[in-house]
Amino acid sequence: MSDYSIATIRQGFKERGIFYTPPELAEMLKNLLPSEPRRVYDPTCGRGNLLRVFGDHVEKFGQDIDAEAVADASTRLVNFHGAVGDVLANPAFIDERFDAIVANPPFSVKWQETRDGIFAFVPEVPSRSKADYAFLIHILWMLTDDGTAVVLNSPGIGYRGGREATIRRWMIEQN
Repeated sequence: MSDYSIATIRQGFKERGIFYTPPELAEMLKNLLPSEPRRVYDPTCGRGNLLRVFGDHVEKFGQDIDAEAVADASTRLVNFHGAVGDVLANPAFIDERFDAIVANPPFSVKWQETRDGIFAFVPEVPSRSKADYAFLIHILWMLTDDGTAVVLNSPGIGYRGGREATIRRWMIEQN
């Protein structure tokens, strides 16, 4: 007999990197942008909660590994371009650039590290056990030169050592 308690459902979400962003937090992140964007991107969009706070005239792009969530976002959002897939392994909008990116990527999930594509340009590849900096590298790649990203991350990205310290130092040096 399976246990279908709230605790086990939450644990299952955590193991798969599924977290929902409340509307109040989405609005707060939007308010950190310097102006209303023309095009906004969320690389781990889920059901589109972060994109939902932008007006219908804003072109919205999002990708997620959960096909059901992307389908839901497609029905909830106007002017939305959605894609299903692992954004780190197979980014759908890699040739696009965005003047705004909002994101709440899953904290410290495992990923299949690679030196290919955008990761060939960084001094270190984020460790396989924590994808936090892999998401940040992807986000920076997707920004226009004058774009702004507002990303909610695990506090660990500010102090962990090893590869992450090297990447963090490089990002600061590159401004």
